[in-house]
Amino acid sequence: MKTRLRALFLLMGVMLAVVALVSLPVAAQQTTLAAPSATAAASSSAPAPYNPAAAAFATPKPAPAAASSEGPDPDRRWEVEIHGGYQFAINPTSGTSNLPNPGAPFNTLGASPTRAISSWYFGDGASLYNQFVGAVNAIVPGTFTQTITPWDPVLTSSVVRRQDGGTVGGRVSYDFNRRINAELNFDYNLGDLAFTSGSLINTQATSDSWAASWGEYWVGPPPVCAVCTNGVVSSTPSLVNHQGAAFEFTGGVNVNFWTSGRFIPYASVGVGVLHTTGDVPAINLTGNYQFTFLGQTYNETDSATLVTSVQGNTFVGYVGVGAKYYVTPHWGFRFDVRDHISANGISNLLSASPSVVLVPAGTGSCALGAGTTPDLQWCNDTTVGASSLSGPAISNFHSFSGSGALHQVSVTGGLFFRF
Repeated sequence: MKTRLRALFLLMGVMLAVVALVSLPVAAQQTTLAAPSATAAASSSAPAPYNPAAAAFATPKPAPAAASSEGPDPDRRWEVEIHGGYQFAINPTSGTSNLPNPGAPFNTLGASPTRAISSWYFGDGASLYNQFVGAVNAIVPGTFTQTITPWDPVLTSSVVRRQDGGTVGGRVSYDFNRRINAELNFDYNLGDLAFTSGSLINTQATSDSWAASWGEYWVGPPPVCAVCTNGVVSSTPSLVNHQGAAFEFTGGVNVNFWTSGRFIPYASVGVGVLHTTGDVPAINLTGNYQFTFLGQTYNETDSATLVTSVQGNTFVGYVGVGAKYYVTPHWGFRFDVRDHISANGISNLLSASPSVVLVPAGTGSCALGAGTTPDLQWCNDTTVGASSLSGPAISNFHSFSGSGALHQVSVTGGLFFRF
């Protein structure tokens, strides 16, 4: 961050020096007085006689012109400003997406194929369960009525957006001449990062379908597994939302369209750094099922988390137009519209942590599905067998990486003073 700010100030210093050199005033030309003619010299040699009347009615010497009361005071080149307004965010939706590879295949104790998955909520886990339901229904139609709605559309798309919000800040500028001035800006943007409404609806649908699917299996009524008892199923989403406000540090040049008068419109261009601070939005889905089968208890927990990844510092450039109104040569009001353009650095990070409650080795067993292809298996003793929910934990897998340009259009008004 410090390195980028030093580079920004160095760039501004070079820019100021170049503009100053270009703007140096041309030296005033010297006016050469014409020599008096010989006749005039001769006639001026004799003093004119004193005339009291002529002296009394002589034309007075004109007074110097008064300074203009409109426009900026040219002797006060520095300017400081405070401003506030509103910023509108235009978020890109483009990017690249991916999901973890399918789990490793293995056979159940009944010699039916299954896979070691890391979560039932998304990807291969949701696919495995829904394939199992389809295989059972193909044998006995209507056995299952519920399937898991995959979380995949949320994980693999742009679901966190920069929000509209207020902005406050300040500026310091210096006039090189009546046409050009340079400025440094600081802005705090209240528009934070938040999940889209569609992503929250899809997340809730995934959680509800997870609970409904496993509840149909072990809770019923009646449960699909008629010999299973003590069935308990739950799925709970938790949300961290509206996080990550942003600071902007920028410097640029303003070019005035007019150089005099109370009302002076101008165009702006500049560069700087967009810094995102604070926490980031995140969603966690936690599901648990427990049931008893042939005297053995099975207890498994499925946890999946989506965390937003945001670049802390991003290069930003801006263009805009505005106008100043000078109430007096020393102070006035400024209004402008600026488009701050930066790269879309928002990504989705996926994590999953399956958990199976185990009994002492050699004392447990496994519960099987239906002998279909594919099949499912639940085990509470790894010396006997492995559960389908036995895939490796997933940590910060990039399921979506955003691309394109983020536009933040600010409309602000401020009060400035010259010194």
